[in-house]
Amino acid sequence: MHKIYYQLELSNTLDSDKEIVFLGDSFTWGQGLYLNDWRKNRPEIFDFFYKETNDYEHHIQWTSQEKFVTNDDLILKNKLSFTNIVADYLNRKCYKRTQNGGSISGNKQILNSFCNLESTKKDTILIFQFTSLGRNDFSYITNEEMSKYNLKEHIKDEIITNILNDRLFEIYNSIDILINDLENRLGWKCYYLDWLGDFGKFDNGRFINVGQHKSFFDLVTNMPIKIEYKDKIFYDFHLNEMGNKILAESILTKLNLEN
Repeated sequence: MHKIYYQLELSNTLDSDKEIVFLGDSFTWGQGLYLNDWRKNRPEIFDFFYKETNDYEHHIQWTSQEKFVTNDDLILKNKLSFTNIVADYLNRKCYKRTQNGGSISGNKQILNSFCNLESTKKDTILIFQFTSLGRNDFSYITNEEMSKYNLKEHIKDEIITNILNDRLFEIYNSIDILINDLENRLGWKCYYLDWLGDFGKFDNGRFINVGQHKSFFDLVTNMPIKIEYKDKIFYDFHLNEMGNKILAESILTKLNLEN
């Protein structure tokens, strides 16, 4: 493994000099893509989930899944994930976070390590996925921020909306500065995915469209993982197999248009 990827895992076995790197969250990791296999081949796990709830429909949280995940599950979820579908199609090694989850601030730190540790130009594609905003991405509204507005002339809700938008842009811009360095100094080709649609409005040409949208929120809404077991329905609100294929196709469409 290349030294700059010490925080990541190699999620496929291709023998290639080219690489693609995905930084994101549980969508990028592939949460839940083994659940259908559990229903078929390890039904005792769903018996456990079944006994844990009286609801007809139940959301299986990661904290309930984690203890059952095996190495074979990790291999399967990588195989079915949009990350590996894209990497295999492009014949590239695929790197992504080893652990499930991820935050914008945490992924920014990984970007910083790329910029600091790498000095040689190489053929690398980077897909940076903007995830939900965490407590580390925001602090209290400051007096300096409020002083820009006249409370007699501005509605308070509008002020908060404007401050939020300014902060979103600051977060986006801090990422984009690092991305520009990777592209200009190292020759990487970098793109953005947006889960919730908070950042697509700042599009500079790097955002990947999913259908008519600059986020994949609608795809998640329409294609969650859904498992029917006995007389109950279990959900993991991450992309199902078809959703991962559609997201992969969206990424490949963007890459093929620009390369």
